[in-house]
Amino acid sequence: MNENITYENRQIYRIDGKNCFLEINRHYDTGKGKIGLLFAQYDPEQGNRMTAKVNCFLDVPEFLYLSHIIQSGIPTQYAKEATSRNQTVTLYENLGGTSAKRLATQNRTRTDNKSESRRLTIRNGSKADFYISAESGAGEESATGLIVPAYGRNPEVRIGLPVTNKEMLKMVLTVQMEIQAWQCAKFTKINAKVDG
Repeated sequence: MNENITYENRQIYRIDGKNCFLEINRHYDTGKGKIGLLFAQYDPEQGNRMTAKVNCFLDVPEFLYLSHIIQSGIPTQYAKEATSRNQTVTLYENLGGTSAKRLATQNRTRTDNKSESRRLTIRNGSKADFYISAESGAGEESATGLIVPAYGRNPEVRIGLPVTNKEMLKMVLTVQMEIQAWQCAKFTKINAKVDG
């Protein structure tokens, strides 16, 4: 789709936390279509300057899968049960990252020459129904090309925020609607070329 991609027209949804936020962005210009989840931390004493960030990307089908499981209510039920037992359970996890080779072509080589691993996690929360977080650090590329964490329990950056079930539903439904609009526009343009 021919459009001027700017920061302002990428953002679909935003959830604010204490000195941090989660911003959901569209990245359809990649060809396949991806949904970006930008976790950012800022320091209000430094004029709200961003101090850390982690970008996670989900392919459109993966985000639609996440949307479906959130809408099913099953994660909410699991979260409530785990919280009542004082347990923490992972309700959703997605691994991603950038290989060392690709980082090198982008002039972003890490000092340890490793890949960059990113992990998106949704767990039950203590202050709200869910706790959604992202972390990044050194990674290693598996035989299948998946970037897996090589930092154990100590990522270089971890940012998370509590999210209520209502807010989570609003987020996934808004993004799902945006995806449907993008797909309609994409296929209308394709059909116009075929018919024209």
